[in-house]
Amino acid sequence: MTFNVFWPRTVKDRVALAVFMLIGGPLMFCYEVLVVIPTYYSVWTLTAYIHVIFGLVLAVSIYWNVYNVRKNFPRCLVNGDRRTQEAATCQGHSSESRKEQFETKSETAVTLDHFQGNQRPSSDAAIIRNAGGLQNLTGHGTGTETEGVFCSLCQNQSPPRSFHCELCDGCVRLQDHHCWFAGCCIGQHNQKQYVYMMLSCWLLALYGNVLNFSFNVSTLGLNHWTPVILVAPHIALMFGYLSFYEFFVAGLTSVGMFLFGLFTRLLYAQAVQMITGQTRYERKKGIKVQSSGFKRNVEAVFGRNSIVYVIINKIHSFLGYRDAKFR
Repeated sequence: MTFNVFWPRTVKDRVALAVFMLIGGPLMFCYEVLVVIPTYYSVWTLTAYIHVIFGLVLAVSIYWNVYNVRKNFPRCLVNGDRRTQEAATCQGHSSESRKEQFETKSETAVTLDHFQGNQRPSSDAAIIRNAGGLQNLTGHGTGTETEGVFCSLCQNQSPPRSFHCELCDGCVRLQDHHCWFAGCCIGQHNQKQYVYMMLSCWLLALYGNVLNFSFNVSTLGLNHWTPVILVAPHIALMFGYLSFYEFFVAGLTSVGMFLFGLFTRLLYAQAVQMITGQTRYERKKGIKVQSSGFKRNVEAVFGRNSIVYVIINKIHSFLGYRDAKFR
């Protein structure tokens, strides 16, 4: 099965991506250009055009990074989809022989209890060890240099800290989570684009909420009923407190505030995970990994040539943080 960068694999991913990219984005842009900005500027001035251009730059950045997240996703897959594995089985490499060969190899580089197939370790005391050193733990390598685990769904060996995603139908290297916005998993080779996408979304949500504040106050008013209107605009509409136009404004305002909170939460999670060197699942389950420190974790995600790494490196050198430690 060939991966389609424009078409997610499952129906849920297709719906989520369509709502996010094809409906939500154009709707909010038209709302800002046709409704909000004309209330501030009766005549289109240079400032009005700057608002539109700045919003377009952020929007293009979001779409471009979503494309790159999906484009780089196949590199995150360890064994491809199940059809590829079935084809290998037909060529004489049975799953049992591969499993037996894997189990008879030298001592494993990962010490985990009952970590097989799509099951992850549930023990809070589990500690991931890597015989190849810290390099693979922080994502610098591909993970193929060391032993891993046998995935009963892919019927093949997977490197340390990989996880089988049934939605993506394959084991994902350093799988962080399955992203509904992009319709694929976030892993070793597309986490950088995901962080850039979330940062662009956060900036656009912040900019839109600040830009719309005066317009929302003049349209909806500012009193003790305002929080109720924003939380449940449909209730206010039912009781005749809002007109249909005010309900439309209140609804989009609520969505904008919710998205700003959501993107803030997602960016915070990525920052914490880069500090600890853990993936989302490892952090939630308390699975400890030996981290190389914040600077090298950032390097593993963004690379040495990125502006993010350069800034973090300067801060790291100035503050003199220590390097490796357990999280």
